[in-house]
Amino acid sequence: MGVHMKKLLLTLFLVAAFAVQPAVQPAMATSTKFDAGKKAYMDEDWLKAIMILRPLAQEGDHEAMVLLANMYNDGKGVVQDFQKALSLYNSAASLGNTNAMFAIATMTITGIGTPRDTGKAIEWYRKAAEKNNQIAQFTLGTLYLRSDPDIGYDVEKNLNNARKWFQKAAENSFDAQTRDAAEQILIVLNENEERILNGEDVDNIEGIPEAPQNKPFTGVIPIDGGSVDKNDTDSKPAPE
Repeated sequence: MGVHMKKLLLTLFLVAAFAVQPAVQPAMATSTKFDAGKKAYMDEDWLKAIMILRPLAQEGDHEAMVLLANMYNDGKGVVQDFQKALSLYNSAASLGNTNAMFAIATMTITGIGTPRDTGKAIEWYRKAAEKNNQIAQFTLGTLYLRSDPDIGYDVEKNLNNARKWFQKAAENSFDAQTRDAAEQILIVLNENEERILNGEDVDNIEGIPEAPQNKPFTGVIPIDGGSVDKNDTDSKPAPE
């Protein structure tokens, strides 16, 4: 894998705001418990975090599922288990959590805990992006713009698709820095469209910024990059 794409993927893993936006306002007691679990997570008090988050996840709290999945993904407070992490992300995604969808996409495109499959990864990124997850929108734009078949990411370079998803990220008010980065890329794309269509490497074009990376992060997979769809939260499967 090229150095640039490694940096790109790492940036995409880390680039998400930490505020969680639940689709359905939880009961006060559950919300208070989750806040305590999230604080323990942020403080890296892993034992306390897992004692609080695991029961919540088993009760169907999709936000707790994502944090617990992050812990299994990173091996924080638990034995690292990518399959368990993926199972929890899938449970949260079934409840409409777009951050879990983003996590599944990222694990799938890199082959972490699951066979590497770019097509399926793009489907998951698109599911999250269509539900207004800003970092998924930005990621899709980046993949369509910086596609490189030589390293196995068989996403056909498509300037129109890149522009479409960067435009959606630029119109998304969730995170100002990601919005500003998308706006800057759109300006450069419009100014250099002919050069890009003629096959020039976008790395040779000045003005395309890296994805923002000064947000708090969970390790490999971010807690939140946008929204949770309130229309997808009816069922509550218990994770393993």
